[in-house]
Amino acid sequence: MEAPFRFPIAGLADVERLLDVLAKSPHLVPGSLRLAEGRELLAEQLALEGRPEILVTVDKSGDFRELVRTLWKQPLHAQHPRFLRFNAKLSADQAAEFSMRIDVPTTGDWPRWVDLEGSRDPAALTRLRTVYASIGREAHLTLLEV
Repeated sequence: MEAPFRFPIAGLADVERLLDVLAKSPHLVPGSLRLAEGRELLAEQLALEGRPEILVTVDKSGDFRELVRTLWKQPLHAQHPRFLRFNAKLSADQAAEFSMRIDVPTTGDWPRWVDLEGSRDPAALTRLRTVYASIGREAHLTLLEV
């Protein structure tokens, strides 16, 4: 299922601002933001490139902003993994999750948007749209419906 929403991004500053907003958002359970997909493949690629310490530092600090900044400043040589998925519990409905994907920066390509996951349930999709729109306003990003 293709992500039904996205935030276009111009560069690292947009992603850092988004992560800052997520860290403080009343829409998310504090401390619930996690790297839900792509970590193992990223660890393999960083090891191949001789930079395994990047994930060790992030694992200790939980600072995803630093991970994104490091990948932007020193992009991967190959897009392995293709993207990183971050999830967090929603404050209003802990059975539902905030979920975003961002392509991994490589020496040949840069992410142009953050994909935001949806739901097949129309009511849940409406709630997610509201949360995403609010987060987008706070982060000064435009929410697009795809």
